[in-house]
Amino acid sequence: MVFWASMKFMGSKDFVYSIAFGVSGDPASAAGMAGDDSVAHSFARKYEPAARSVVKAIGTAGHGMATISSRLLTMAANYLAPDPATGFVPFNRQRLFVGSGGVQ
Repeated sequence: MVFWASMKFMGSKDFVYSIAFGVSGDPASAAGMAGDDSVAHSFARKYEPAARSVVKAIGTAGHGMATISSRLLTMAANYLAPDPATGFVPFNRQRLFVGSGGVQ
């Protein structure tokens, strides 16, 4: 379960990064499509700072999701590792990897 949670956070990070790409990439590919009049320039003056702010916030959120994913994956790996000092070997390792599709 911890492993799958890690993968879900990584998938969420990829999703929000794709949103950031859309916010920052789509208008650039349509440069000049809104026109070159005062209304288009007014829109651009308002849109660009807002888009920068959104992309920065998404980057921060994505970084946080990647960090959580990494820490969950480390937790899963540590759980699966036997402890030679005590001789402890987790007795139910499969439970960690149970997802919606069964044991992986």
